[in-house]
Amino acid sequence: MEKKYNKHLWFKPKGYTHFTSKLTTKDLGFVASYVSTPENIKKHKFHPLIHRTLVIPRLKFVAGKDKKSHYETDFKTGKKIRTTKFREIYYANHLDAHIYSYYCNKILTPLYETQLASNPLLSDCICAYRRIPITGLKRNKCNIDFANDVFQAIKVRETELVAMSFDIKGFFDSLNHKRLKQAWYNLLSRDEKSLPLDHYKVFNSLTKFVFVDYYDILKEFNIKHPNDVIEKDIPKFLINNSDIKTRIIDNGLLKKNTFRDLANNMRGIPQGTPISAFLANLYLLEFDKTIFNKVVIELSGIYKRYSDDIIVVCEPQYEKDVEKLIIEEISKYKVEIQQAKTQKTFFTDKGKLKHPSKPLQYLGFEYDGKKILLKSSSLSKYHRKMKKHIRYKAFLAGQQKRKKQSDISIHRKSIYKGYSHYGSRTRNPLKRNYFSYAYTASKIMNEPAIKRQLSKSWQTINSEINRYTMKYKLDKKSSTK
Repeated sequence: MEKKYNKHLWFKPKGYTHFTSKLTTKDLGFVASYVSTPENIKKHKFHPLIHRTLVIPRLKFVAGKDKKSHYETDFKTGKKIRTTKFREIYYANHLDAHIYSYYCNKILTPLYETQLASNPLLSDCICAYRRIPITGLKRNKCNIDFANDVFQAIKVRETELVAMSFDIKGFFDSLNHKRLKQAWYNLLSRDEKSLPLDHYKVFNSLTKFVFVDYYDILKEFNIKHPNDVIEKDIPKFLINNSDIKTRIIDNGLLKKNTFRDLANNMRGIPQGTPISAFLANLYLLEFDKTIFNKVVIELSGIYKRYSDDIIVVCEPQYEKDVEKLIIEEISKYKVEIQQAKTQKTFFTDKGKLKHPSKPLQYLGFEYDGKKILLKSSSLSKYHRKMKKHIRYKAFLAGQQKRKKQSDISIHRKSIYKGYSHYGSRTRNPLKRNYFSYAYTASKIMNEPAIKRQLSKSWQTINSEINRYTMKYKLDKKSSTK
């Protein structure tokens, strides 16, 4: 297993602005020497994390009605709540991030993968945040492959099946520190009674983390808008380490981990650091083994967990027992299933949808017993981003026209490359767009219907361009600058 991790895969310089200067490939020698020396980590002072809230608008089908809404009914209270999703993300300072990455990729992940390698069937059940190579291909599995594995397995079964999808509530926010520490300790297989001091220092920085809100930093340093950080190429927020006290601590900007359980005990880890995703997998390793033994080994069913998304496929007579087992077992790990999001889809033999079941949704796709399609919410997200980008390009063109007092058109090149089939042709993985993803899914899943879902996108793009061309009275010629 060590052979897979013998390169500097853990060294991934990031471009975001933090308290201290960014690190580049020129710093590899220093960083590698520093993070690989336990004595350095024992004495290392971790910087506060920077916190941002990502707002993700969502439309969901209303129960019992054939329409979508921005609201859903709460399972316990019966009240209507907004479906908008808020994701709390925490960014580590650059050297801190490489410490997390080194401990994750060079020390802990090889040990974790060694455990899973002893049982390949179990390894196939844990999907997220791992490098799982595909035999005969020069790439690792992605969510397209994971979803396709489930759909194809359902298609070939000659018995009735029920697919149950479960969602863990506030997964990262709910991780019990005592259980996480024990899982970490068990992975290291230490003879001592506690974690090594360098590991404990890393663990402590994640469980007793402190942070500063991004917009508080902008206000403190007189930065009017987040875009100014990029446009002005601000390399770092602090001039020197003393600014942490004078500009951050003394001004009351520093905040502590606020995640607590019913007994007011601290819990949770920050989502967004290079090690957080791995720890989420490690935390439920014993849970995965229990459910795997029951569902896959004993009942010949299917079990997959992609972070906080769990899917189980079994014969209908085991439905209640398996559901009860998952809810009971997950509670032992101080997290809970969000029962309002639990979905069940029933199939007859050969994966035919049993009326009146709704299509099975998994990892951005849905299977209706006949064909696999992109999830409608995924398509909606693509259209929202596309329209927002066109609106922004038109706004910039309008401003430029007012300044120059001359004919200006919308620059279409970035629009076409980012949101149409033209962008799917690039070989650069960093420049691939939603079409690249959809075409890849269509090929892997052998499903032409996925491509047809995007057949009217070109018309929509040009319709939006024409609409804003008229609104801002821009030149109608096709500028591709």
